[in-house]
Amino acid sequence: MLSSVLLSEKAIELRYEKPKPALKEHGEVIGVDQGLKSLLSTSRNDSLARDQHGWTLLLILLKMSRQKSGSVAFKASQAHLRNHINFIMKRLDLSGVKEVKLEEIVNIKFGVSVSRLLKHWSNPLIRDSLAKACEESGVRFTLVPNEYNSQRCNECGWTQKANRKGKVFLCRKCQHLDDADHNAGGNIAIRDELSDIPA
Repeated sequence: MLSSVLLSEKAIELRYEKPKPALKEHGEVIGVDQGLKSLLSTSRNDSLARDQHGWTLLLILLKMSRQKSGSVAFKASQAHLRNHINFIMKRLDLSGVKEVKLEEIVNIKFGVSVSRLLKHWSNPLIRDSLAKACEESGVRFTLVPNEYNSQRCNECGWTQKANRKGKVFLCRKCQHLDDADHNAGGNIAIRDELSDIPA
């Protein structure tokens, strides 16, 4: 037990230090793709979108986009967003997993005009929540480059922008049909083995 105690009007909070579990040496490596419609999609074909009340990330962001920034309702929606992300993370089954790979998204909104909806999409919340879940489960957490993950075919490697149309992935070369997020998750899982594609 730590020496500090937090006192408030209605509660006393006792604090404990919990040892970090050792990293697993055996298990599978999974790739995780984050998106608007399905918050998390994995290379194992897990698709985690809705919470216990039927909310999705997209619905929460739509609600936030209609509210005035800084208002009481907007702050409540921000708390709703954090709770939704944490709920989805708790549903991610990490048993039998030794490493989770997540695409690293950098400067997604830098220098471009984005809609009010996308302006409220905060991928660091998802990244940090997933990293915490991995740390608590003794799972290695790795960030990998995100270039062309959603456009590259997980079966034959053919990369073309026209391969993806919304949530549907159809390879223009081998006709591989898949959920676009699941296909991207598969590419993230084997990212170390893939050759770089010039811009």
